[in-house]
Amino acid sequence: MKLHASVDLADALEAARRIDYVGGDPTVKVKDAEYSQDSRRMPVIDLKQEQVNIKHYKENQSSGTLWRICTFASIKDGIVHEQDHEIDLIGANG
Repeated sequence: MKLHASVDLADALEAARRIDYVGGDPTVKVKDAEYSQDSRRMPVIDLKQEQVNIKHYKENQSSGTLWRICTFASIKDGIVHEQDHEIDLIGANG
Protein backbone atom coordinates (compact mmCIF):
# COMPACT_ATOMS: atom_id res chain seq x y z
CA MET A 1 0.00 0.00 0.00
CA LYS A 2 2.85 2.38 0.80
CA LEU A 3 4.38 1.83 -2.64
CA HIS A 4 1.03 2.41 -4.32
CA ALA A 5 0.48 5.64 -2.37
CA SER A 6 3.88 6.95 -3.47
CA VAL A 7 3.08 6.07 -7.11
CA ASP A 8 -0.26 7.91 -6.86
CA LEU A 9 1.47 10.96 -5.42
CA ALA A 10 4.12 10.89 -8.16
CA ASP A 11 1.37 10.67 -10.83
CA ALA A 12 -0.49 13.62 -9.31
CA LEU A 13 2.67 15.72 -9.10
CA GLU A 14 3.53 14.94 -12.74
CA ALA A 15 0.04 15.88 -13.90
CA ALA A 16 0.23 19.14 -11.93
CA ARG A 17 3.65 19.88 -13.42
CA ARG A 18 2.36 19.39 -16.96
CA ILE A 19 -0.75 21.48 -16.36
CA ASP A 20 1.41 24.26 -14.92
CA TYR A 21 3.77 24.01 -17.91
CA VAL A 22 0.99 24.90 -20.36
CA GLY A 23 -0.35 27.65 -18.10
CA GLY A 24 -3.44 25.80 -17.01
CA ASP A 25 -5.10 25.53 -13.65
CA PRO A 26 -6.38 22.30 -12.15
CA THR A 27 -10.17 22.25 -12.32
CA VAL A 28 -10.90 19.18 -10.25
CA LYS A 29 -12.32 19.47 -6.76
CA VAL A 30 -10.93 16.68 -4.63
CA LYS A 31 -13.49 14.94 -2.47
CA ASP A 32 -12.80 13.69 1.02
CA ALA A 33 -11.23 10.25 1.02
CA GLU A 34 -13.14 7.39 2.57
CA TYR A 35 -11.22 5.48 5.20
CA SER A 36 -11.67 2.99 8.00
CA GLN A 37 -9.78 2.16 11.16
CA ASP A 38 -10.41 -1.51 10.27
CA SER A 39 -7.36 -2.66 8.31
CA ARG A 40 -9.44 -5.41 6.67
CA ARG A 41 -11.92 -2.83 5.34
CA MET A 42 -9.30 -0.50 3.83
CA PRO A 43 -8.46 -2.74 0.82
CA VAL A 44 -12.18 -2.85 -0.03
CA ILE A 45 -12.42 0.95 0.18
CA ASP A 46 -9.21 1.32 -1.83
CA LEU A 47 -10.45 -1.05 -4.54
CA LYS A 48 -13.65 0.96 -4.92
CA GLN A 49 -11.67 4.19 -5.33
CA GLU A 50 -9.23 2.61 -7.79
CA GLN A 51 -12.17 1.63 -9.98
CA VAL A 52 -13.52 5.20 -9.84
CA ASN A 53 -10.06 6.54 -10.70
CA ILE A 54 -9.74 4.23 -13.72
CA LYS A 55 -13.14 5.40 -14.96
CA HIS A 56 -12.08 9.06 -14.59
CA TYR A 57 -8.75 8.46 -16.32
CA LYS A 58 -10.54 6.90 -19.27
CA GLU A 59 -13.06 9.77 -19.42
CA ASN A 60 -10.24 12.32 -19.40
CA GLN A 61 -8.33 10.36 -22.02
CA SER A 62 -11.30 10.31 -24.40
CA SER A 63 -12.29 13.98 -23.97
CA GLY A 64 -10.89 16.83 -26.03
CA THR A 65 -9.61 18.81 -23.06
CA LEU A 66 -6.27 20.46 -22.50
CA TRP A 67 -5.75 17.76 -19.88
CA ARG A 68 -5.72 15.01 -22.51
CA ILE A 69 -3.47 16.90 -24.88
CA CYS A 70 -0.86 17.66 -22.23
CA THR A 71 -0.97 14.56 -20.10
CA PHE A 72 -1.77 11.59 -22.33
CA ALA A 73 1.38 9.73 -21.29
CA SER A 74 0.71 10.42 -17.61
CA ILE A 75 -2.89 9.30 -17.94
CA LYS A 76 -1.86 6.11 -19.72
CA ASP A 77 0.68 5.39 -16.99
CA GLY A 78 -1.92 6.26 -14.38
CA ILE A 79 -4.37 3.75 -15.83
CA VAL A 80 -1.70 1.06 -15.81
CA HIS A 81 -0.79 1.79 -12.18
CA GLU A 82 -4.44 1.88 -11.10
CA GLN A 83 -5.24 -1.34 -12.94
CA ASP A 84 -2.21 -3.07 -11.40
CA HIS A 85 -3.35 -2.02 -7.96
CA GLU A 86 -6.96 -3.03 -8.73
CA ILE A 87 -5.74 -6.51 -9.71
CA ASP A 88 -3.76 -6.77 -6.46
CA LEU A 89 -6.77 -5.64 -4.41
CA ILE A 90 -9.14 -8.05 -6.14
CA GLY A 91 -6.75 -10.86 -5.21
CA ALA A 92 -6.46 -9.60 -1.63
CA ASN A 93 -10.25 -9.31 -1.29
CA GLY A 94 -10.82 -12.81 -2.64
